[in-house]
Amino acid sequence: MQNIDFYDGKSAKNINSPVAFQDSEYYSRMDAVNRKELDRNRKKASRMMSFIVGLCIISFTTGLIVGIKFTSGPQAQIVDPETRKAVSNLRDRVTNMVNAAPLEARANQPQSDQKVFPRSQYPFVLRMDGKYSEKKSREIAQYLSIKGHTVILSKTNNSYHVYIGPYENREMAESSLKQVREYPKGNLFNGLQIVRR
Repeated sequence: MQNIDFYDGKSAKNINSPVAFQDSEYYSRMDAVNRKELDRNRKKASRMMSFIVGLCIISFTTGLIVGIKFTSGPQAQIVDPETRKAVSNLRDRVTNMVNAAPLEARANQPQSDQKVFPRSQYPFVLRMDGKYSEKKSREIAQYLSIKGHTVILSKTNNSYHVYIGPYENREMAESSLKQVREYPKGNLFNGLQIVRR
């Protein structure tokens, strides 16, 4: 007897299965679309991971600084005075390098603007022997500024004196003198000497 439950009324069998239109092996256009989608997903995931890692670094650093500040007490400083001074001096150096005003205009500024380094607090400077033209003194000042030194140009008549510094004590001046003499243009700085302002 025939099992009626599994009989669907069709006597012919369908041998060929339908073609898979999503198969990228046979359809190159679909392969390009799938590849673009994968690249887009990969880039999106990479951006998301970068954002998450950046947030982790910022939150960790902020937490560390706040923790150090609160555990050390209200008098403790997070940044030591030398680092704070170096960062504030860096701003002045960059401003001086960007500012292209002529030396005469700087020399004619009011005295209140020139009192950046009071003589009582910074009594020592390095003085270069000789007098230089405006162009030569600018070259020397630019070279030393790039190396991280503060340079003072003093105009007398039509020539300029070049000073490096000022420094708070003689030890700092001697250390800077030794450093400047080791530069490749060392013969230019042979006549350097420490003087009081």
